[in-house]
Amino acid sequence: MYDKGMLFGSHISAAGGVEKVPERAYTVGCEVFQFFSRSPQGGPAPKLTTDIIQTFKQNCKKCNQVESYIHAPYYINFASPKNTVRYTSSTIIRQELERGSVLGVKYVMTHLGSSRDVGEKQGVQYVVDGLQRILEGYGGSTQFLIEIAAGAGQILGDSFEEIAEMIGMADVDINEKKQIETSLYYLDKKLTELENHKNEIRLLEEDLEELKKKLLKRLKQLKNNK
Repeated sequence: MYDKGMLFGSHISAAGGVEKVPERAYTVGCEVFQFFSRSPQGGPAPKLTTDIIQTFKQNCKKCNQVESYIHAPYYINFASPKNTVRYTSSTIIRQELERGSVLGVKYVMTHLGSSRDVGEKQGVQYVVDGLQRILEGYGGSTQFLIEIAAGAGQILGDSFEEIAEMIGMADVDINEKKQIETSLYYLDKKLTELENHKNEIRLLEEDLEELKKKLLKRLKQLKNNK
């Protein structure tokens, strides 16, 4: 991993096909971009033909886009009381990882959902089960990111600590190492950005340092178990 410096980007519409997204991103001054590879409201994902894949990659290069990211649909909820919703959520994310890999996308990101109807303890276990289903046997190049959540209704994944705990509970072997390394990379970047605001964010900085220690300890454990 390496620091490319701050890159500017935005969520860009994929209306008319994902291959159109890089040019739209370039037009509004993006260096990176996020997009939906399928409808965020539901329905089957559009087929990625060889022509679409090649055009997407060519346009990314032509338009000097450093990286791209797929955002998962809005209806993902790994902690739903309904089996169909939980298993569909895992299936959709796995599909998006596979689609991202053929497109050359860097990350797929998603929120985890709400445990409102099942309680926090059961909700966390459902999330852990979902993470394992997603990453079991996955060998693609696109990495899986868990997006920090905000809001009410017993939202899961609203702190680094909670996300780290769920990752630690999931038995995902090498994929867990990649996830931890990615988390550490972004934690280091965040700590650097916060240098100019130490007085205002002192407590937050201490929390991030503590989380970094926990992640490094977990990563060391994983490496020692190989």
